[in-house]
Amino acid sequence: MTGPTLALLIQQAKGRRVAKGHKERSFRELKDTADAAGHHSTLSSWQQWAMLDYERKLMPDPATIRAFAAGLEVSETEVVLAAARQLGLDVGEGNDADLVLPGAGHLPPEDRNVLATLAAVLVAKGGAGRG
Repeated sequence: MTGPTLALLIQQAKGRRVAKGHKERSFRELKDTADAAGHHSTLSSWQQWAMLDYERKLMPDPATIRAFAAGLEVSETEVVLAAARQLGLDVGEGNDADLVLPGAGHLPPEDRNVLATLAAVLVAKGGAGRG
């Protein structure tokens, strides 16, 4: 596991202001940030997902994922991956066979197509040399 768990993301968000001389943020403040963005959640979901030793068996539901993303000021993808890590699921990190280009999803569709086409050609070329 290389990325943070959801518990770590929540703990980091709670302590983000401490370094600036402020008190630690409360779970209520994180929840209120999400509520203000129109994404409602329960206080207990924030508290439970922040506990490292709380055994989780299920992923958060979509509404809670959106609330966590808004309250933590991260993307929904980051929340999903962090929750999956916390459940012990393999999210493909450390897999040398896959390449992720952070930010590439924000490129215009034609630029993403160029990258995808180039990658397909290079993978096919590399695969042909190994056979």
